[in-house]
Amino acid sequence: IDGVPLSAMTAGAAVARAERLGYRLPFVADVVRRARGRLRLDVELKETGHEAAVLRLLREDGWTTERFVVTSFEPRALAAIRHEQPE
Repeated sequence: IDGVPLSAMTAGAAVARAERLGYRLPFVADVVRRARGRLRLDVELKETGHEAAVLRLLREDGWTTERFVVTSFEPRALAAIRHEQPE
């Protein structure tokens, strides 16, 4: 954001920086809720450790496996997704 990588900021710092620049930083939950019933999702995980939370969010928001896919270039993330959601 404005030349600073997200990985170098906390979530709060990223939100504050975006707001100073005049826009709202969306979170995964925001996108999931707005997209429900409108389109299919490809949720790409850039790092490991969030797999169960992402699947829980999708399930709790009413998404079925026909409407989303979770992808990643991280083999450990893919293994965790397969473990959490074998179908």
